[in-house]
Amino acid sequence: MLKDVRKRIKGLTIPERIGAAQAKIERIVDHLLYILELHENVEIVVYSQTLSSQIPLSYAANAFNVFRHGLHQFEIVRLCALWDGVDLAKENIPIVIELVDHPDLIEELAQVTAAQWSGQSGSILNASPDPDLRALELETLQQANIEFGLQEAERTRHEMQKAIDDSRNLLISPNTTVAFYAVF
Repeated sequence: MLKDVRKRIKGLTIPERIGAAQAKIERIVDHLLYILELHENVEIVVYSQTLSSQIPLSYAANAFNVFRHGLHQFEIVRLCALWDGVDLAKENIPIVIELVDHPDLIEELAQVTAAQWSGQSGSILNASPDPDLRALELETLQQANIEFGLQEAERTRHEMQKAIDDSRNLLISPNTTVAFYAVF
């Protein structure tokens, strides 16, 4: 299955891969925000006495305990889904890694980052009244933006590759597998 997905991904152009990754990332961010909201509620239900202290010893207490454990397990399932297997239909981290793990794609994103800064003009708050000096100040500002853009492009290359490598290492780590199965 992974070979089929990788073959389909290789058939995509760089802009198609970027578009697919961006769409998946938007959904992943939505999933992460939901998990954070869920976690805040789980924390109240599972880890504090706020609700459990209000339930008397009875059949309701047993139902509450079952509910509490189920809610906690659901949070864990949602977290695990973010790291589930590679499939183009899924909205998870492994598929995004497969989509963006291409040197040409990383370079394209680095160039976009550099271009965003090189196109910045800006204004100088305390500009010189001399037109020649003002022009020199603006030229210096533009050059600083270009240099900063190049630095950011390099940082983009480095950080993307590091994120890809770290994610792949996490996926193959025996500790991750043991932790996943220990939950269930």
